[in-house]
Amino acid sequence: NQQKRQLLQERKELKRLSLVAMANSNGVVFNNNRGEITYANEGFALMTGYAIEELLGNTPVSLCVGPNTDPVQVEEIIGHFRRNENYSMEIVLHRKDGTWFWARSKGQAVLDEAGELIEYFTIVEDISEERKRIEEIKVLSTIAEKSRLAIIVTDADRNISWVNESFTKITGFIREECIGNNPRVLLSGPMTDNRNLDELKAKIENLEEFDTEVINYKKNGQPYFARLQGQALTDSQGNIAGYFAMHEDITQEKESIKRNK
Repeated sequence: NQQKRQLLQERKELKRLSLVAMANSNGVVFNNNRGEITYANEGFALMTGYAIEELLGNTPVSLCVGPNTDPVQVEEIIGHFRRNENYSMEIVLHRKDGTWFWARSKGQAVLDEAGELIEYFTIVEDISEERKRIEEIKVLSTIAEKSRLAIIVTDADRNISWVNESFTKITGFIREECIGNNPRVLLSGPMTDNRNLDELKAKIENLEEFDTEVINYKKNGQPYFARLQGQALTDSQGNIAGYFAMHEDITQEKESIKRNK
C-alpha cells in the first residue's frame, strides 16, 4: 500500500509538472475534491491580484466570482467539477481589487485507475483584449447591419461568436443557430470544395488576409456561391483569437458570367 501511494504521488507530480509546462504564462490551478486550491502558479496570482498564500485553501468561486460574473455559468462549472467532467468556458472573473476581466477557463479532471478524482486542473487565460477586439468589430459591424454584405466573427476555436442580420438572411439560419457552431460544418455541403476551405484555414493560421470563393449551403439545403474576405484576429500576445469575414452571395454574378460565355 505504501508503494502504491508513493507511485500515485509520483504520477500526480509528473502530471502536474507536464500540465504546468504546457500552460506557459496562463494561470494554472489545481483543486482537491472539495474545490479548494492546492496549487496555483504565479500566472494565476498575477492575473487575479492574490498572493499564492491567499489562494491556497480557498475555492476559485469564493475568490473570483463577483457582481459581473454570470451565476448560470458558475453553476455550470460547479456541475462539471462535481461530475468530474472537462469543460471550456469564457467567463467574467473578478480580481482581488474588485476589477474584472474576461477569462477562458479550461478544466480537466485528473482521475486515478478507479476513476476517482485525484485533483482538478484548470488553465485560465485572460482574454480581455480578445473580447475587446471582438466588441469593437461588432460595433463596426452594426454600421453594415442592413447592408447586403454579411459579417461573421469567430472565437479562437473557430466557432461563430457573432453574425449580422445579413448573414441570417443569406443563409436562413437565425443567430442562435449560428453561435457556437463552426462555419465549415454549418455551411458546407456536397459541392463544397474542401481544398478552398483548407487554403482559407492556412491563411488564417498564417495571419494572412483572405479573399476566396466557395460554394456554401443555406439552411434549406440550397447551394450558393459566396465570396469571403477577411483576416485573422489576434490577442495582445499575437496568438490567433479568431477571425472575421465579409460574406457575400455572388450566385447571380456567377450565373451572369456563365450565361455570357
